[in-house]
Amino acid sequence: MGESKATCTVTVAYVAPKIGDYYYSDGTWSDGGLVSIEADGLNPVWADTKPAPVAGKTVIGIVCQTDENRIAAGDKEKGYTHGYVVAVKNAHSADSQTVQYSTDNDFASTPKAKIASTWYGNVNGYEETMKTVSDYGPNLATWCPAFDLTVNNFSLPASETSSGWFLPSTGQLWDMVANLCGHEAALLLKEWQTSSYNVYYGYNSENVSYDVIAKFNETLAMIPADQKEELFVTDGTHYNTCTLWATTCFEPGETACIIHIGGSEKHLVELMCEYVDYDGIARPILAF
Repeated sequence: MGESKATCTVTVAYVAPKIGDYYYSDGTWSDGGLVSIEADGLNPVWADTKPAPVAGKTVIGIVCQTDENRIAAGDKEKGYTHGYVVAVKNAHSADSQTVQYSTDNDFASTPKAKIASTWYGNVNGYEETMKTVSDYGPNLATWCPAFDLTVNNFSLPASETSSGWFLPSTGQLWDMVANLCGHEAALLLKEWQTSSYNVYYGYNSENVSYDVIAKFNETLAMIPADQKEELFVTDGTHYNTCTLWATTCFEPGETACIIHIGGSEKHLVELMCEYVDYDGIARPILAF
């Protein structure tokens, strides 16, 4: 009898990444539970039951932006066209979860941004981070702890198909909060996109009706505790908020740009600046 052979072709449908998806160390991603979301992070709808990460894979981040219009031109040119991922851990030393932006009173490696609309338009975190790394060279750890811990000493290895970790610029930090911190936070940030106010004057500061930190941490809910670091109130005495560093300078050698998000006692969303030697959170992102 003659032999017969059969060929089986398996087609795997491509599933584009979306906000809230789990991003793994091998450069793949899986569903994080988002059902729908409008532009600028408005009206997000999440599944009643949050999916768990894929067994056997290591989650290193959460997808926080997929809008092609919000991806830096330089990142697109390098082939990173999907968007951005925020790490599931903070960049920090063994002694503290918070870190100083810089200890250099002459710091001027990143462009300054004082107007809210300028903040929104800046999505060049990779460029700003690498400029700082280049400027300080072997002295980076001494003068720019947040940058050094992000680029050289971060506990999570980035996927080989990504840009590697860097600090988010003002616009990238903006998008992270808008897309992962609920509708009311996104609505405020939408209103501020065209604001011409200097953020130091306090016009870009409003309360919402919920715990903003907890809303962000919901995206990490199904990740085992020893594989993540949740955001938390970094200064309960003065602000009762979580202070998040951007790469971007506010006043060279003096202050840097931050976003405050509030916890259970103060439901704040605020664009602000802080002294460069203040202790805040460095939450790295990567382009993929």
